This record gives sequence, C-alpha cells and structure tokens, in this order.
Amino acid sequence: MTEGTGQLPAGMPPPPPQYSPDGKWWWTGTEWVAASTPESVAGFGGTPSRRTTNGFAIAALVLGILWLGGPGSVFALIFDFVTLKQIRQSGQTQSGHGLALAGTILGGIGVVGAVATWALVATSGHSLVQRGETALVKADLREAGKAENDYRQSNGRFTGSLSDLSDYGYAENPFADVRILSATETSFCLSAVGGSTDYWYYDNVQGLSRTPCS
Repeated sequence: MTEGTGQLPAGMPPPPPQYSPDGKWWWTGTEWVAASTPESVAGFGGTPSRRTTNGFAIAALVLGILWLGGPGSVFALIFDFVTLKQIRQSGQTQSGHGLALAGTILGGIGVVGAVATWALVATSGHSLVQRGETALVKADLREAGKAENDYRQSNGRFTGSLSDLSDYGYAENPFADVRILSATETSFCLSAVGGSTDYWYYDNVQGLSRTPCS
C-alpha cells in the first residue's frame, strides 16, 4: 500500500476487502482508500464495513439488571470501564456505548441496593438471634419448673440444686443460665437471662413471667 495513491504494487494478487493494520485505510478490492471516506463503506463492490456490538457492553447490561446480590453489580461497573476503553480504541468499529452507560447506572444502583440489603439482613439477624435466645430461656425455665414439681412429689419439698433436677427430666443448658433463686417446702423461684438484659422468672405460683418472684 502506498499512502496518498492507494495503488497496489504491480504483480501482486489483490487481497480481499479489509482494513489496514492501523485502521486508517480500507482495501476495496482494487485500491486502498481512507477509512473515513464513503468508499470504505461500500467501494467498487467491496464488502461494507460493519460495526459490531462490544461483548463486554452486553455483559455489563445483563449483570447490571441481575446484580446478583452485589457482586454482579461490581462486575457490571468493571465491564463498563473495559467496554468504553475498547470502543475508544476500536476506531469506531465497535458500538455499545449506550449499553455500557445503562450497565453503569444499573450497576451503581445495584451496589447501593446491596449495601442497604446486607445492612438490613445484619440488623434483622441480630434481632433473630435475640429472639432465639429468649425462646431458649423460656423453654428451659418451663422444663426446670416441671422438674421442680416432679421433685417435690417424690421428696416432699423443692430443691435448691439444679443437679437434683437431672433425674426428673431437666437437662442443664449453659446458654440459658437457669438459676434457682430460692427453694422451700412450699415454693421455688427460678431465673434466667437471654442475651444481656432479657430476664425471665418462673415460680410455682405465677409460672413464667418477666416479673421477679414475690
């Protein structure tokens, strides 16, 4: 190729229509012409140049829509950056700028949404743990209270030792921290705490309650 004349050297068979390596020239089948001229699109029966959609642009848009709980949105933003760089370097042979822009917007929304979602999950998870601890405490107090009543039927009084209740169906749970506050021939009072401040009580008069035994 000779820039300026665009003529093919004598004796060489004509190659098929194509771009030059630097993308500045288009071979029509008979001569080289500047890639920006109308001949580069369809010159002398040559093959029209076609713009292809950048694959990363499509992937960015799909990930931006799905967002996959956060990671997909991050990848959408990364693909958008790659897409725009490749389009700039393609010499206008690639398209997809609009898809990349949409992926950027959706990816940004996805990242913000993921942060908000995980913050909500963390808060709700802490609340669920507290509820689980409370349910465990209440169940253990009921079990210990039933064992106290069974113990009294066999021994004529309530016991002040949790180990005595093991033979009457109570399995001590260290997470519930059940304690016997008092035990006489006619009454008993149990207490337990869930978490750090969720105190519960159980006695032979009022049963399970948040009110301390009288």
